[in-house]
Amino acid sequence: MANGLHRNLANEAFVRTPPSETQKVVNHLLSTNGPFTVFDPTAGEGDLLAPFAALPDATLVGVELHRVRAEAAQAHLPAATILTSPIEAVRFDGPFAQVLALNPPYFLQNGRRAEYTITKHALDQLVSGGIAFGVYPARSAWNADMVGLWARWFTDIQVYRFPDGDPTADEAAFQRFTQIIVIGVKRAQPLPEPDVVVVARLRGFRYRKPDATHESWWAGGTPPPVIPDAPIAQPYQVPGGLIAPQYTLLNADDAQLLTALSTHGVHLEPGWAEDTTFAEEGAIPPSAMPMLGPAHIAAEILTGMFDGELVLDRYVMTTFITFEAAPVPIDEEQAEKGVTEMTRTTDHPIMGVIDLRTGAVRYHVGATDAFAFLTPLLPQLTPLVLQRRRPRYLPDTVQDWELATIARIGLDKTLPSATHAGLAIPQMHRTLAMWRMLNGHA
Repeated sequence: MANGLHRNLANEAFVRTPPSETQKVVNHLLSTNGPFTVFDPTAGEGDLLAPFAALPDATLVGVELHRVRAEAAQAHLPAATILTSPIEAVRFDGPFAQVLALNPPYFLQNGRRAEYTITKHALDQLVSGGIAFGVYPARSAWNADMVGLWARWFTDIQVYRFPDGDPTADEAAFQRFTQIIVIGVKRAQPLPEPDVVVVARLRGFRYRKPDATHESWWAGGTPPPVIPDAPIAQPYQVPGGLIAPQYTLLNADDAQLLTALSTHGVHLEPGWAEDTTFAEEGAIPPSAMPMLGPAHIAAEILTGMFDGELVLDRYVMTTFITFEAAPVPIDEEQAEKGVTEMTRTTDHPIMGVIDLRTGAVRYHVGATDAFAFLTPLLPQLTPLVLQRRRPRYLPDTVQDWELATIARIGLDKTLPSATHAGLAIPQMHRTLAMWRMLNGHA
């Protein structure tokens, strides 16, 4: 459960960093030389990333769970990679950012500050020697957990505060959210125990109400300096080098999926279009062999070939198959095994027909009734069926090598009443038809 200031939670914990203060970080605290990547794990509308966009060597990556804000960030920073997802649902393959820009939501969640949880999670994406800076409320987020995290993971830690101002008129006023900016260089490995001197110094920048013991609002008695309006003497050097972020989204929204599908996916392969594009006549797969006899033709119609279409300028048909179970006698051996009942299930076709000339609607139930209706129409229906179910195999298309191969099969046996050993002629045709179907030959 989230807890925090009403004005904060009412805005879904979204408090942007004023661009004027981020610009000071970029211009006055950092020094860049060569390409680098800056990562914001809670990007909002892109305000924290925006000042970096003016640097030609900067690559921007952000994560934002709120779709509208993510869309605003992407529109504001078209060259950036903005992922619409909770940061907890993004799995990066390894560190890729040389700068980590943090302005996490300001609230308490499940007994711990969200600022701490998000900062700790995002550290995995910052390379060793990379620069992190975080914008935190000194009153609530800059507690023992957060101080310990920074003291273990970073060197050269400095703390600055927002300038004083009118909190109702100036969003950059310190009095508005008591915001401080903490900046440091990431260690290759965290310290097992933080330096007690460093911890004491950092804890002194906790903002709290004075009491009988502490007369200052600052725990250490002295406020941190205001973020400078000019470059510091020894700015933080951003390491160079680009590492393309590799990531997996565990909880992507529809917009993110559609964006990804525009450049990735099997549907972009040539074979996909070939396998999923069907001409109208190709929607019904070809038969293996030519259909012979009225029963085959009727069976094609009863399995839905013309369902919903106008046939012979007169009929509209619909077909479906039900199943009919009939009892089967139990023999003595089955009875001894305890079998008490057996049934056999058979297909039971039903064909509905609307005669548009007379308006009559009739259901032909069972194969016998349906076949009786179709029989006088078969001379007209057969060419239509054969046009849609063109066979893969025709006897007059057999090649010499196929005949030579098929003639060598089964020569060790002679079928009853056969004049020669091997396959009978009908068996040869069926085998060749199966060969064509398995190999997709026309």
